[in-house]
Amino acid sequence: MNDLLYWAPSELGLSFQGISTTTDVNTLIGPLTLFAKQTTLLAKLGLDARRYSDLILIGQKTKLLAINKLPIENQVARPIGEIALLAELSRIEIGWGISDQLLLARLIDTEPAYGDLNQIFSESTGWSVEDVEFMLGNSGFNWRTLANFIDHNGWRDMAKAMTLAEGLGVSVEKMWSFKDKATYLEIKETLKAKYSETDWQGVCAQITDPLREKQRDALLGCLIHHGAGSLAIFNTDLDVYNYYLLDPGNECLL
Repeated sequence: MNDLLYWAPSELGLSFQGISTTTDVNTLIGPLTLFAKQTTLLAKLGLDARRYSDLILIGQKTKLLAINKLPIENQVARPIGEIALLAELSRIEIGWGISDQLLLARLIDTEPAYGDLNQIFSESTGWSVEDVEFMLGNSGFNWRTLANFIDHNGWRDMAKAMTLAEGLGVSVEKMWSFKDKATYLEIKETLKAKYSETDWQGVCAQITDPLREKQRDALLGCLIHHGAGSLAIFNTDLDVYNYYLLDPGNECLL
């Protein structure tokens, strides 16, 4: 209720001028529903309207409409959601530079030096400072614009990548190097060299067979979903696998 009283209706693009006992209540349902959603979302995020009121001015009367683009279920973590909210509300349509980082840092109640922002992200996400620096740097994921920070799909993918890196016990920078095919082949050959030809077949099968099985199932599911009619020519799933040369026998590939 404090938030409701603090923000003037005009800040939210609502106008109660001219309302009388004869006003059609249906004309108010849309704006009031939007206002209710906005204040409810702020409450769920634990945000205080007074704390963020300056953002409206910074964003040239953004009117908080952008807040509807930040569904709770898509936020990786509350601190990340707050930063994304700040970025969206401020509507800074320029490149991600030092001044922008300092602005966002100031808007989350801190005024650190340029390099300290990496520490803020590290503490907010639980990711190592080194990984954060790589993510924000000129290599790797290269998050340099505010668009990167308000893309919830990007945050979700980033969280998956960070989780994978932690599970492998490697840095994000090291994991990024794995994407190169030559590096992948080098790792494979190094691993293969540690086994005899006979032993390697068993090791290879344990690595590749589960993956190929999931790949086949994924393809079959996709075909069923998008082109059920085209599957009429097949009698069994093995017919599908054979048609698409998907190694139905699970022979070990060296």
